[in-house]
Amino acid sequence: MTFRSRGAAVGLGLALLPGPAWAAPSATPRATTVHKAIVAPLPLGPGTARDLYSPQARRLVRSYLRLQLLELRKAELERVRAVIEGKLGVDSLFSPPATQAGNRAAGR
Repeated sequence: MTFRSRGAAVGLGLALLPGPAWAAPSATPRATTVHKAIVAPLPLGPGTARDLYSPQARRLVRSYLRLQLLELRKAELERVRAVIEGKLGVDSLFSPPATQAGNRAAGR
């Protein structure tokens, strides 16, 4: 077999193959995530938007925020008490408490 005939045989063999070996998948293809269509929320009824800003709803939010502030104050006072009793160092007063530091890291 001459050099040309060997090259022709190799070329013919490669042409008859279905494709390069690296292009064939080695395993079964895995499922991909399909993007869901964006669906607009249902329009609010005429009374619902007003209900969000009603005096009763605002009072409820105000009392909830007041309760949260009281809980934060209580936690801060307990931290000060622990420093006075010697359970915590004085430096802990100047660093944020663990719960607030965790909330800041989470972006809340």
